[in-house]
Amino acid sequence: MSPDSRLQERSKMERLLQDKGVAPSFPASLLLEKLRSFKS
Repeated sequence: MSPDSRLQERSKMERLLQDKGVAPSFPASLLLEKLRSFKS
């Protein structure tokens, strides 16, 4: 995954979090780890 697409993915996640009213300071990487553990 290129840095660009990772950055895009991150900003996408942050927008989703903001839409849900979650603090944008919440680390997107932490959330991604949670999502990965849900999938497996």
